[in-house]
Amino acid sequence: MKDRPNLIQEDYIGTEHFPWKVLVICQCLNLASWPTVEVVVKDFFERYPDPYTCDEVSLDKNTQSNKALFNLVRFLGFGERRTEYLIQMSREYVGNIRKYEDSYGKYPISKVTGCGKYACDAWDLFVLQRKCRPADKHLKRYAEKVKLMEEIDLGEDQSSIKVV
Repeated sequence: MKDRPNLIQEDYIGTEHFPWKVLVICQCLNLASWPTVEVVVKDFFERYPDPYTCDEVSLDKNTQSNKALFNLVRFLGFGERRTEYLIQMSREYVGNIRKYEDSYGKYPISKVTGCGKYACDAWDLFVLQRKCRPADKHLKRYAEKVKLMEEIDLGEDQSSIKVV
């Protein structure tokens, strides 16, 4: 991220369907470089501006809608799996959105298809604006910048802590 002053997620803060966009970006960033993801995500959101349009894509690899999505994300690697995950994640999001839209804090990100630690941390930071301790170095910098880095509680007796 030498040439980029902010994270891709920051570009979409305040846009319509932002929580879903955070999850899409996280799935696209999985094992892909940010310059490629930046271009793909821009095209993705032009074609699929909301979770409902992505939800309509068929999981059947032989359909036109699936091939179109595959051709969009294949440059990120793992094209078939990424296509399937984006469709499935969007379906889960659409199926649950009404249930959680008043309380995104209860939305079970860790159980959403294709969402791991990075997506959970990004959700906490961008959607919930809640403190966390990200594992990813770029999310760590962002958390520190916006003062959402969770401090480690060392307890009262810090004398037994060794710095090596």
